[in-house]
Amino acid sequence: MRWATRAGVHIDRAACAWLIRRFLDPDAAFLFVADPTEVPPDATPFDVRGVDLGHHGGDCSFETILRRYELTDPVLWRIAEIVHEADLDDERFDAPEAPGVDVVLRGLSMTGDDEHTLAVSGPVFDGLYEFHRRRLLLGREPADPRRPVMYSLDREPRVVVQVSGSRMRAFVQVVSGVVLGLGLASAAGLEPGVAGSRTETWRLPVPPMTRGRR
Repeated sequence: MRWATRAGVHIDRAACAWLIRRFLDPDAAFLFVADPTEVPPDATPFDVRGVDLGHHGGDCSFETILRRYELTDPVLWRIAEIVHEADLDDERFDAPEAPGVDVVLRGLSMTGDDEHTLAVSGPVFDGLYEFHRRRLLLGREPADPRRPVMYSLDREPRVVVQVSGSRMRAFVQVVSGVVLGLGLASAAGLEPGVAGSRTETWRLPVPPMTRGRR
């Protein structure tokens, strides 16, 4: 199916194209027009002046598409709030991500034509969707699975890492380099704790003079 929108793609049009291709029409082909009169008869227009899939009642086009196609996924509606604020900036929603997404989309639109903007902005919205999907499931912001958390428990320093397998081994090589650089332990002193799980603990034996630092 063919879809048409205004040339000069930015946040709302990029988000709509992502929504259409991912949730409505995987084979969507997009046309970019300078004037509504240029929309071909066989194309469905969106975010174009005077069309059904545009701004209505204070909603941006992304919100309108969600309503028209009865998409009730709460993650999509959270993204709709971000897109709304990035596009309209009317403070209707609490969407702290909006200014950052706006800057990213503006920058991406400067790196190529409209087709290129849709291609490179798709992963941005994929990332937003996945982040908020996990946030909804967990009931909190998801942690970065690659980020170590260092803490001291019973005066024995540890590193807790939420990765496994080859990525764990590669990470430990980096950690050992940092530890050696700080003079806290030898590389041979890195010992695995609970292995084979999503979260793994690595004990770092340290010299007596540094033991107990917090």
